[in-house]
Amino acid sequence: MTEIINQAETLKANYGSSGASGRGINLTEINERMSGQRVDVFVGMLLQQAAKAKSILSGDGTDKREPVLVWGKA
Repeated sequence: MTEIINQAETLKANYGSSGASGRGINLTEINERMSGQRVDVFVGMLLQQAAKAKSILSGDGTDKREPVLVWGKA
């Protein structure tokens, strides 16, 4: 989990709208282009989901609901 969080934060620092390049990123492996703003949204979602996962894994914060992934447009 820590590795995912660190990689997400690095992605935003390098390619997010306020990052080193600020121009986004091309992911050739999945044929995807993400603007800096889209990177911000993606990383925000990853970090939010990681925090929830850590809470569930540690035994607190579970409410017995099925997980739902919501992808918002940037």
